[in-house]
Amino acid sequence: VSMANGSAVECVTAERDSGITAPSTEVWLAGRGRALIAGISEDTTFLYVDKWSDVYSWLDSEPPVDGDSVIVPEGQAIMLDEDSPKLFLLLIHGYMEFDRKDVALNATYIWISGGTFQVGTEDAPFLQRATITLHGDRWWTIELPIIGSKMLAVTNLGGLDCHHHSSTALRLSSTGKHDTEPCPADLVGKLELHGRPSISWTRLVETASPGSTLLKLEEAVDWEVGARVLITPTENGQAEEVSEVKSIQDGGFTLEITSPLAHEHLGIWYINNQIDGPTDLRAAVGLLTKNVKVQGDDDSERAGNAYMFGAHMGAFHGGIMRVENVELTRTGQAANFGRYSSHWHHMSPHRTIDVMDKAYLRNNSYHDTFQRAVVVHSTDYAIVRDNVAHRTKGHSFFTEAGDEVFALFEHNLAVNPQPHPLLLDDDMDPSGFWLPGFTGWHRSNLAANCVRG
Repeated sequence: VSMANGSAVECVTAERDSGITAPSTEVWLAGRGRALIAGISEDTTFLYVDKWSDVYSWLDSEPPVDGDSVIVPEGQAIMLDEDSPKLFLLLIHGYMEFDRKDVALNATYIWISGGTFQVGTEDAPFLQRATITLHGDRWWTIELPIIGSKMLAVTNLGGLDCHHHSSTALRLSSTGKHDTEPCPADLVGKLELHGRPSISWTRLVETASPGSTLLKLEEAVDWEVGARVLITPTENGQAEEVSEVKSIQDGGFTLEITSPLAHEHLGIWYINNQIDGPTDLRAAVGLLTKNVKVQGDDDSERAGNAYMFGAHMGAFHGGIMRVENVELTRTGQAANFGRYSSHWHHMSPHRTIDVMDKAYLRNNSYHDTFQRAVVVHSTDYAIVRDNVAHRTKGHSFFTEAGDEVFALFEHNLAVNPQPHPLLLDDDMDPSGFWLPGFTGWHRSNLAANCVRG
């Protein structure tokens, strides 16, 4: 022990000499006994972390090359501190994190099975550039059961099948039952992506005229120069406009863009004494570029076997998915039902514990996708907040079965979803927000340039 006070203990550890073992932390003070761990025990777990770039991190000192599979076993923690080769499979039972530097990860399958995959944390977001690219095509890339292919998927280790689990339940609503005894899992998987915090979208406070390059905003932003932004239309028949940030002025309340506006974009409220309350006619301004990106490979944009066969991300039957301030593009797989850009799949009732007060998709940017933006499927307590979706194929924000309970869709922006002939019939007239009658909340969302709301 090198330092100790009333709230912290600092230790210098010895070399790891007992191989890879499950992480654990125990503090014993002479004359006082063992220390109790307050809060979440995993927050005080000590890990020996192996660097990806260190040859001694690998079996027989052989780092992976293109086409290899990598398994991170339970008890091992590895840090990606250099660009990875183009892996076949990355299977995580242990712990993997990105170093705080610009880094890229390439694979066909990334499966967090009871382990933890982390790019930044809630308290310490990732501020550098991180790019996760999934590779593969619709004919030769074999789908794994439940989770598919070309995916970033999180599941628990064990607990996938709860059909014979106890039916002991506590009724929390008129429509849903939630097990008091969750489906047992050996290890809970965690997908943690936390990009640079920023406001995802805001409104104009002053009408912007055609030819203008200055946008007066309701909230101060700190968007990076060069980032792509969209401005929603405020008149029927107009298209949204996409430009780039040239400068930030007035403490963030004025945004200068690189290309002059082609149309007028209103920044006013409409007041009519025959209507209760004013009507907000102001254009929205949304951020499309994020420093952490999840994407499909270049081939998914080209004619060929991988055309419109993008990456997909989700939590399946269990696992904690916390994703914020991330850009997702070339995601979703056209004509492949259930392979959406991001997705909670059949989590509740048995693994509601993995969602309630834990999981969320917030402040993310979805653009130019091949199948939707966010889907909540038979999952309760999901939080979908402050996201921007632009030019998604099919409905943008979607609840699938109608049995979802207590899901929250709040302050999301859906702009110009594109017709999709390879999904539901009504995906040819896509909505920003589509729901089959779930019991939850839609609050302060905005649909712009959508066939339906």
